[in-house]
Amino acid sequence: MNTFKSIYGTKEIFAAIILLALFSLIDILFYIQIYLANDLSKDILFPLVVLNLTGIIILALPAMQHKIESKNPAALTDFLQLPVTTDKLTFPVITTFLGEQALGAFLVTATTFITKFIFQGVFLGSSILAGCFCVAATCITIVIISFSLIRFVMYFTKHSWPFYTIAGLTSLFIMLSFYALGLAM
Repeated sequence: MNTFKSIYGTKEIFAAIILLALFSLIDILFYIQIYLANDLSKDILFPLVVLNLTGIIILALPAMQHKIESKNPAALTDFLQLPVTTDKLTFPVITTFLGEQALGAFLVTATTFITKFIFQGVFLGSSILAGCFCVAATCITIVIISFSLIRFVMYFTKHSWPFYTIAGLTSLFIMLSFYALGLAM
């Protein structure tokens, strides 16, 4: 119990309770829909799987972060090769950021097509498999594009807050545009 309290503070426990209540309510609504329709279709099962797996991942994030930080506090920053305040913004930094965002857009497109292909299977388990794949691939994609965004925005931390805010929001807009482009394809 002490380990649980050290990982989840008061705010995290409160947020987890709210999320659990929200996901439970959504699950209840899905089960009512299944009961009223008297049919467990793939169209109901897929979002149910995606929603529950997403909830589990969200609730497990503080524990995963604690595990990473407890083994080696600098491991994540070393892995990401975050820039220091003396590093300059160069052309390779910008093109690397744009390339990583394009990779994210491609992964979203590939995830969408593969998930549709798996979902179109004839058996009911195909929706469970499609949901699991969709959540896993989406999480990987979000991690890649978010880490890319973090690395890029870190180059602007040495500037004033207004400049940093504009650079951060512009970078976020670029990231979301690439993500939306990948979804639209």
